[in-house]
This record gives sequence, structure tokens and C-alpha cells, in this order.
Amino acid sequence: MDYQVIIIGAGPGGYVAAIRAAQYGLKVAVIEEDKVGGTCLNRGCVPTKALLHTSNLLAEANEHFADLGIMAKPASLDWDRLHARKREVVEKNRAGVEGLLKANGVDLLAGHGQVLGTGRVALRSAEGEVRELSAESIILAAGSAPNLPGAPMFHLPGVITSDDILEGDTPQYKSLAIIGGGVIGAEFADFYASIGTEVTVIELMPRLLPLLDKELGSNLNRAFKKKGIKVYTGTSASNIEESEQGLKVSLESKGKEEQIEVEAVLVAVGRHPQMDKLLADNLDLDMNGRFIKVNDKFETSIPGVYAIGDLIGGYQLAHEASAEGEAVAALLAGEKPHTRLDLVPSCVYTSPEISSIGLTEEKAKEEGIAIKSAKYLMAGNSKSVIEQVDMGFIKFVVAEDTEEILGVSMICGRATDLISEFAMAIANHLTLSDLLKGMRPHPTYCEGITEALDAIRDQSIHTVPRKKR
Repeated sequence: MDYQVIIIGAGPGGYVAAIRAAQYGLKVAVIEEDKVGGTCLNRGCVPTKALLHTSNLLAEANEHFADLGIMAKPASLDWDRLHARKREVVEKNRAGVEGLLKANGVDLLAGHGQVLGTGRVALRSAEGEVRELSAESIILAAGSAPNLPGAPMFHLPGVITSDDILEGDTPQYKSLAIIGGGVIGAEFADFYASIGTEVTVIELMPRLLPLLDKELGSNLNRAFKKKGIKVYTGTSASNIEESEQGLKVSLESKGKEEQIEVEAVLVAVGRHPQMDKLLADNLDLDMNGRFIKVNDKFETSIPGVYAIGDLIGGYQLAHEASAEGEAVAALLAGEKPHTRLDLVPSCVYTSPEISSIGLTEEKAKEEGIAIKSAKYLMAGNSKSVIEQVDMGFIKFVVAEDTEEILGVSMICGRATDLISEFAMAIANHLTLSDLLKGMRPHPTYCEGITEALDAIRDQSIHTVPRKKR
């Protein structure tokens, strides 16, 4: 055998699996035909957040600096420098990952990897040279790509995907329609609105962020309208055609039609797994719809071949893929995985930030689970007022009898950092009383956690008490 483990794909699932397997003492190779880091690092999470960091600062400078006592000329955006900075962040992180693979003794092989059968992988170089490698185990971690429907209207000039923005050379649009009000659409809507673009979001479902707690979507809708973003929910884009301004988009909702004109249309309607030439022509895998079907050990229908990340569905998040990669590496080394894979934090890097984990009120009702819930409005939180992000809330769902923490949803400053506390709480079956044992410092966003917990018992200090009947 050439290797004990060969991994196809060096994204957040693949490279993490490679490093962890090497730490367990296994001989590992990872095959990557593009850039180390995969979608997340090169054209996803990291560059998007780099853009959002700049746009948030720009919005603050123009909207809030005077209120803070900082008198300056209106800030302007250097579009080329913005993208140069984004590339610098990406390249620095990519170099770090490459260094970690080397330091852990992982062989990084450039080329396209294809499974030939149990224990056999073909490596095709950019020049077309092919060599066969052998391994005890193979992990598929090829990731995903943006969905782009096949209809001709989605292939007109000016119709773009997130890849075009993050890796291409798109201009600074004056107006943009975004089809899709999920996480990707919401983050790009926030970014473009903050740099002065007229943004319209078109979402087919009744609310933004349809997979999260409904109050998160409704609060984000209000935040977007405050920023001047036009939001159409329960609406489809029935047609796109070229116009003098750029593109004319036909909207349809409850039998009514409307047209808007924009420079460009961003299609943000999800992602599909990268399966192109991943398997030899004579091989088939059992599938779960468009995703690879795996068992509880992530093994596919081909013995010794495993799959993780966006290839197998789930939330299609980088941290989920990384956790799955670590789990497979542990199992292959005869170790026990330490992370609960059913607890995946969802994070949206809009302003204010959004995060959630565990059960929502709606899901609890669907499953017939008796719960109590309450929320604390962050308008009463000193840190939120100081930093001018006092719109939002922290909301808990707990078991009615034991008060065990079942779910948390929040829209507030630093929500994507705060959520980790509750992954630990739910994983360890902690109760409301357990979380109230710790003292939280003042002034901080995390004080809102204590207030939200106390609100379940109608004991929130910084909330006006409800009138007794």
C-alpha cells in the first residue's frame, strides 16, 4: 500500500481529516486539483467575511462616526484595494494550511483524484499524466459548487454566482438583485447595501432564512429595510432579460407580477456536491437524492471508501465538514470521535450577526416536545447600546419539566462567537440552573445570556415586567 489513507479534496473537511489522521500516526496523502482550503477558504466563508468586515467598517464610518464624536470626511471605498485585501487574507490562510499539512507529514498531491475501486485511486496531473495509488482507506471530500439553474435566463451576461464575486472580477454594482434569501444571499445583501449598492432580495419562501427560527428571519427583514434593502418574500423570479440598465427581472407573487431593473443578478439558491469524475465510469455509489449515502461511520456503499462534508448533505457548513473529517480520522485510527455531529451551529455574518443551535420553537411543536421559551431584547444590554447594535434578541428553548437547554437562537453583536457556549451546554445536557451558576462580566454581550435565561422564569433584571392580569 502507498498510503493508509488517501483523501480527495483539501477543503475544510479534507485537510482537517488529513492532519488528524497523521496525528494518529497514519500515513496520509491528500489530493487537490485546485487550491488548498477548498470553497470555504478560497471562495466562501473566509473571503466573504473579509468583504463584510470592510463593508461594516465603511457603514459605521458614514453612519455612526459623527454620533461617536469622530468628525471625518465621508469615507469612500477603494474597490480594487478591497479585493486585494480579500486576496491577502485568503493567501495568508492558505499558506498556513499548506504549512500545517507539511509539518504533520501529509503528502499534498496536485491533480484530480478519482476512485477506481476499493483501495485504488487514480491521480491525474494538470498535464494529463495518470498514476495509480493504493490505500487502505479513501475519504471523499470534494466539496460543492453554487447551484445555477439550466434555464437560459440564468446564463445571461450579468447573472452571477458567489464564485464570480469572490474569485472573479465583478464591478462595484450600483444595483443588484439577489435570488435567494438564505445565508449566502443575506450576507451578500448586507455587504452590497453597506457599500452603497441598491439591493433587492427575492426569496421564494415566506421569510428570510427559512431554515432558522422564524423570529430571526423577521428581525433580519426589519434590519434590511432599515438599511434600504428591498425584500420580497413568497416571491419567485419568473424571468430575467437584458435591458438598457442591465437586466430586467420579472417577479411573481400570489398571482401578481412586477418588474425591476438592475445592473446584475446574483443567484444564491444553494449548492450542489462536486461529483464530476470523482468515480471511475464502472463504479456506482448508493445515493441519498443528490448526496452520497453513508452509514454511521461515514462509509459509502463501496467498502473502504468514506465521504464527508458537502458531498453527504447536512448543513453544508465548513465546521460541520471539519468535525466529520476529524470523526472519520479517529474511526480509521481505532479512536473514538469526541464531537457530537448532530449539534451544528448555524451562523450568519450580517450586521447584526445571527446564530442558532439545537431545537427551535417550531420544531419542538412539530415533534410534540413540551418546552418553555423566552427571549431577552438586547436594547437593554449596555454593550449593545455602546456599540450601536442594540437591535435583536437572545432566545432560549428549554424542556418544560427539567429546564434542560434544547435550543438557542440569537441576533445580536458577536452572536457567532457566543453560540459556542450553547453547543457545549446542549452536548452536556446542562440546564437553565447550570448556566446561571456562572457570573458574566459587565458590560458585555454575554450578559444578555443571563437575562434570557432569567426571562424563562420571568426574572430578567433589565426587562420591564409583564403586567399581571
